[in-house]
Order: sequence, then C-alpha cells, then structure tokens
Amino acid sequence: LKKNTTEKKQKRGYTDMIKGNSLRVYLGLEKESDAYGVNPAPMTHRIKVASESLQAKYNKKDEGLLTGGIATGKVGTMSKKVEGALSTLLRPDDAGLLLYLLCGKETTATPDPAAQSVVHTFEAIGNKLSDSLPSCTIGIDRTVQMEKYTGCKVNTLSVSAQKEDYIKVDLNFIGARKIVEEIDNADALKPSTQSAYKFLGGEFKIENVHVADVTNMKLDYNNNLDADTMTMDSGEYNLEPECGARDIKIEVEVLYSKASAHLAKKYYDTDDDFSLSLHFASAETSKEGKPFTIDIELAAVQLTDCTNNVGGADKVIQKMSMKAIENFIDPLIAVSVYNNETALYRAE
Repeated sequence: LKKNTTEKKQKRGYTDMIKGNSLRVYLGLEKESDAYGVNPAPMTHRIKVASESLQAKYNKKDEGLLTGGIATGKVGTMSKKVEGALSTLLRPDDAGLLLYLLCGKETTATPDPAAQSVVHTFEAIGNKLSDSLPSCTIGIDRTVQMEKYTGCKVNTLSVSAQKEDYIKVDLNFIGARKIVEEIDNADALKPSTQSAYKFLGGEFKIENVHVADVTNMKLDYNNNLDADTMTMDSGEYNLEPECGARDIKIEVEVLYSKASAHLAKKYYDTDDDFSLSLHFASAETSKEGKPFTIDIELAAVQLTDCTNNVGGADKVIQKMSMKAIENFIDPLIAVSVYNNETALYRAE
C-alpha cells in the first residue's frame, strides 16, 4: 500500500512538503566538567517556539590569487561556529531554564526534598577567570533530519509585553558545533502544558512604587559574548565565548499623567539612579496553591531618554528609556522564578 501511494504521488508530481508546525525544539544543559561544545548533552526540555534560526556558520575565504583562468579560485573554510535565535513565550516551567542560561548563576538554596514548589533565584555571573556562562545543546527536529547544536550560550535575551498579548521572549545564541544525529529520547519529551504569562498579570515598579497605566514594556539583556576568538591551538572552532560588560536596557510606555511627569522631573532632569522591578503572575497556581510568578529586580537604573510629545488627538504616551548600572552593593540583576520544578538548574 505504501509503495502504491508513493507511485501515485510520483505520477501526479507530488512532493513531500515539510510544514513548519512539525518543528520540534529540545534543550539540554551541558556539564561544566565537559570540554566546551564537544559532546552534545542529553535533551531534558522540549519547548514550543514561534520561529528558530539555528545554523552552522562557516567562514569560507577565497585565496585571493590570480588563477590564470576566467574564474576566481577555490575557497577554504577558515572557521566554524553556530549562531541563531529562538522566539517563544514565557511559561512558568520553561522560564527557570532560560533565565538561568541568561544570567549564569543560580543562588537558590537546596530545596527541601518534600517541597512541591521552589523559588529559583538567579544573578549575573561575575568577571573572574572562573566565571563562565552555562552552555546547552539545542536539538532541532525539522522532520527531514535531526540536528544538535552544541555549546550554545545566550548572547541576548529580550522580554516584551504589550496590551492584549502574551509575554514574548527572543533569545539569540552563539554556539560551537552542528552534529547531525538522532535525538534519543525525543518522543518521551513533551512541551509544557502550562499557560504562558500574559501582559495583564504584569506590574512595573520604580523605587518599589507601582507605576500606573503601563501600555508597553521591553527588557533587553546583552551578555556581549566574545564569539570570534581563534588561536593556533583552537583548531577550526573558536574558543569558548565569554561575557563582556553586561548591557541591560528597559523601554516603557505609560499614559502621560502628573505621576509620569513627576518621574521625568525626578530622574530624567537629574542623573539620580533608582531601583526598578518587573513582576509577572500567572492565573495558574502551583501544587501548593500559589500563583506562578517571575520577579526581575534591578537595583540601580538611570533614565536615559524621556518623551511625551503630542502627535494627534489620541491619548498622550510618555516613553521612557532606561539602563541598568552597578552600585557595587547589590547584584546588577536579581531574578526569582516560582514554579513546580524542584531540581536546581545550576550545572554540577
């Protein structure tokens, strides 16, 4: 029957069409003790994505010599690496892994073995020689073949929230190798069944005071990974990418009011810094009956731009751009994720 069906397709000119909805994406943390990007990690999570762009990038270079012919010369591969992005929604059980990969340091106390839910806490890694972001293997099943991308580190992450929408997350990765091989436990891993966080469950605070009438918010976190360092000893792959200066920017839009104008006067007209916090709560609850939450705390932030011009008859919007700075007392960023994942994320 299968043979007959194939023959009919060939006679009618049919081809096997690959549909985007068949895409499957998997993640697995790599061990700190393993050589960077050499061995793929076992897959432990499967996430639903809106799009992906993971690919191997080969730097192919022409010799640049005269050939004596009518065409240019052959090219050779100078280096290999992995680059690409994933776009998804922020969910309680996926959020911990993604934010751990972003920040790199989990400070969660060891949970009680009887605990059903845990508050996971994360901070940005330092700049010592021993400080390095965790890496993961990303498995991509595009139906035709399965591929694993090793040594993937989060270079940038954007969290965006706007009215009548979900909380969206865009992650950009830099990695080491592409390996074409089967994902062993692919069928056993299922994506999260929990609902994504929504804009309506969010709250924005400055100096622990609720900021009213937020209509749009975006947080951009950049690890500034050094991704193109090669030596004679590193072979055709670059050295493990490490963090540069962390760059955290926030953009917020609010309805223009006396309260928002006061914020501009207090912080934009001066160079004073302030604390900022973002809070997201899910309508779903944990096994202990509490709402799933994510809290992002920035201890020192400065207002770098503020506008509230009138452009028409619609409501006036005040736009504020901010950046996080260090006060050398508190962590640059502190993230808390409350979910049902009782295991620690930090790699052993």
